[in-house]
Amino acid sequence: MFVAVVLFALPAAAGDTGKMSTPPPKGDTPYEQKYYADPFYDEIEQLARKKPARDVIAMIDLKVQDKPERINAASLWLRDNSIGQRDIDRMDSLYFMAYSDVTLQLARAYEKAGIRDSYLDLLKSSVMALYAYEMLAGIDALRCADPTALAAMRENTLMPRYAKLGDAFDLLSKSDFDLFETTAFIADNKFAHRKPNDFICGLGAAHLSDIQRQDGAQTFKAVNPATGQDSTRVIPPAGYSYTPAYVDDTEWNKRREEMKKHQTKLWKDRYDRLKKADAPSPKTEKD
Repeated sequence: MFVAVVLFALPAAAGDTGKMSTPPPKGDTPYEQKYYADPFYDEIEQLARKKPARDVIAMIDLKVQDKPERINAASLWLRDNSIGQRDIDRMDSLYFMAYSDVTLQLARAYEKAGIRDSYLDLLKSSVMALYAYEMLAGIDALRCADPTALAAMRENTLMPRYAKLGDAFDLLSKSDFDLFETTAFIADNKFAHRKPNDFICGLGAAHLSDIQRQDGAQTFKAVNPATGQDSTRVIPPAGYSYTPAYVDDTEWNKRREEMKKHQTKLWKDRYDRLKKADAPSPKTEKD
């Protein structure tokens, strides 16, 4: 899908700008000004004030599929609520994942159009957001009492995305990846006291087992779209809800420090492996 991103120049205001009857448009560039004013940006914002991140992202996906030009406002909103987020109460690692997705879509559009500089800039944004997601969501998963949450997060949400970014390891420099790593550490430090992530903890086996114990639950085998492998899928009964269990903050902070050390080595090993021409697919990564 090709998504057109139009950068344009706004005409200069005539007369004395000190006597403007309306405030200047939000945004530092014509592009930002245009898409901050897009009704879809405000539609996302209003939903995000009432619904969890997974519902917001699902809405964005559906509406962008319906009208691809909405991806521009969506990208701006997701940037503001991931890399640009300042409110810890609204921070959710899933927005970093979604921002990585939309910037990769835009990067591919520029690649198809032959606009290399914009393609590389957006590719960098996509990988940077995915690095931050990997750090944040991994540490979120270590907060879960369910020990399977981390592996489930990686298998279902992380590695399929790295599989789409193989060219980044050839096109971008080692200093780019060093910057991505630094950004991820800054994000975790910035949001160190964030709220637990129910969605991440719900990816583990404990959630699946809890649904299977419910009267009226339906269990079947189906291909997991994230991995391409057969997996057990369940449909919970109507009205079902699940609240994950968490470890205490002392244990979580201990795990966090161990994870940071492991993450640095993991990134180095992955970079060294995928930089090689005969590198295996990231889908097969075991870490």
